Amino acid sequence: AARRMVIVRNGGALEQLSRVDTAVFDKTGTLTVGTPEVHRLVPAPGFTEDDVLRIAGALEQASGHLLARSTVRAAVARFGTLPPAHHVQESAGRGLSGDVDGHEVTVGARAYILDLPGVSVDAVAALERGGSGLRAYVAVDGRLAGIVDYADRVRPGLLQVFADLRQLGIQRLLLLSGDHAPNARAVAAEVGITEVHGDLLPEGKVAVVNRLQYGGARVLMTGDGTNDAPALAA
Repeated sequence: AARRMVIVRNGGALEQLSRVDTAVFDKTGTLTVGTPEVHRLVPAPGFTEDDVLRIAGALEQASGHLLARSTVRAAVARFGTLPPAHHVQESAGRGLSGDVDGHEVTVGARAYILDLPGVSVDAVAALERGGSGLRAYVAVDGRLAGIVDYADRVRPGLLQVFADLRQLGIQRLLLLSGDHAPNARAVAAEVGITEVHGDLLPEGKVAVVNRLQYGGARVLMTGDGTNDAPALAA
């Protein structure tokens, strides 16, 4: 197992694993390759593509999220250096906010941006046409600045993996994701998963896992990153 880079906590873990009948998967970095790249920038009126990428990249230097790292890479490639972000506050699974060049910048999920009083559903919807659905939303001083659209690839060979799992007696497969629900459903359809929950915060993933266990399921959780840690622990 060690040669295959698998760490087993104890023998009991293997015994529990043999009784699993339900498997739950994260999406980004688990079912997908996990290296999404900036695919498209959609500025709101009054902003440019450069504005959106620069301010998002500057703020997301303070985050370790996969999409944040992709944004920073794209911004550094275009601008070289980025201004520092100050007073950064991060909400796990939702986004972060902070001060960049004297402006209050917010980057995160759709629901996180819509919590800002100056951002309307109509303004967000107007920028969402097309794209992959894997997105970060950007606001400056409480005003919608634009969307960063990403592209990621599903890991090769997953159809066979899930066929093998079913053959081993794991008949129920679920996808839990913090990403926008339509994008989560698209990835699930590509790999053959029919039960999908999108737009989940970390505690939402825990709630699904607990609900399955309370219902008598023997659950395997597969994920990566801090957003999955509570569900993995559960």
